[in-house]
Amino acid sequence: EHWLFKFEQDNIGELFNKTSWTCKSVDENNPIPPTQKPRGYGGVAILWKQHLDHLVEKINDGSERIICIKINVKPKPILLICAYMPCRGSKQANEQFKECLDQLHEIILKYSDTCTPVLCGDWNCDLMKTTNKSARIKELEDFISSKKLMFKPTPLTFIHPNGNETSTIDYIFVHDSLAEKVYNTIRLDMLSNNTSLTTILF
Repeated sequence: EHWLFKFEQDNIGELFNKTSWTCKSVDENNPIPPTQKPRGYGGVAILWKQHLDHLVEKINDGSERIICIKINVKPKPILLICAYMPCRGSKQANEQFKECLDQLHEIILKYSDTCTPVLCGDWNCDLMKTTNKSARIKELEDFISSKKLMFKPTPLTFIHPNGNETSTIDYIFVHDSLAEKVYNTIRLDMLSNNTSLTTILF
């Protein structure tokens, strides 16, 4: 997740040495000029160490909220997908949420014969809730089940600046064929260079 506009994407390479990356911004298809820059939102990126370049293949699928790479490992390549789902609060946002799930469905289906999917990102949806589940929680749960995805119980990843609102909205979903190889999901706390309201999962 990032808030960079298209003209700012090279900042990623400047911030992270010896790192390769692929990135999409909210203005990916209609770039905003620097003189009209509003508050950023809605971008996605995947970064990896340069010594892994020979294993990574960039894939051009999905909207500006979805980015993918193929990791050419054996016995079967991994399709790594990062998503930044729309926030709650409006009918339009809920429609965008459904559209993103539809896109993810199509991407996973497209590569189902050749790759094993792993999905990560900010899902703006608290799957740790056990009561009063919203429609989008149920939609995401149905999506996870239909794709045979699994995830480890995850601690709180979002704390509102007011200190009163907390939730778990960041997850790593792995296909059940990889579940035994993913032992845990770790929350990296207190990173001085993390300026996001959410904490980092590893």
